[in-house]
Amino acid sequence: MAKKEIYTAAPFHGPVRFKDDNVENLATDGIKYLKPRMLDLDPTSYVGIRTGTLRFIWLLASYFIMSPALNKSEVSEALAVADKRNEIVALEDPTKKSQLSEAAIALIEHLKVYVDLIQAGPEYQELIEDMQYRVKIPMLQVLV
Repeated sequence: MAKKEIYTAAPFHGPVRFKDDNVENLATDGIKYLKPRMLDLDPTSYVGIRTGTLRFIWLLASYFIMSPALNKSEVSEALAVADKRNEIVALEDPTKKSQLSEAAIALIEHLKVYVDLIQAGPEYQELIEDMQYRVKIPMLQVLV
């Protein structure tokens, strides 16, 4: 493991873990099952995780699945940027405006277009509005 190579799926413990018995076939067969590991608790909810949070995760996953794939040469840099952004947000005060709020609003704008494109129900329009407010006014992240 000193080379940071994955020999089996078992030792990989990232924020999203793929589940497959045969790691060698991932490149040709693809990933058949993903386990999001960030779903333990929603810190803005008394009940563990809100329905809206689950819908947002589904919406993000759907959006990224339908987005064009990165070129292989772009993957390492994209992962490094994502890791850095994750670290920044994880260390921020959740009641204050994020350093990455402009990027979050830009993503939410893309999600608005996507929700219209796939003709998702009104609950997704409301979810998008809620997420915009939560980014713009972090104090809205009260426990409900």
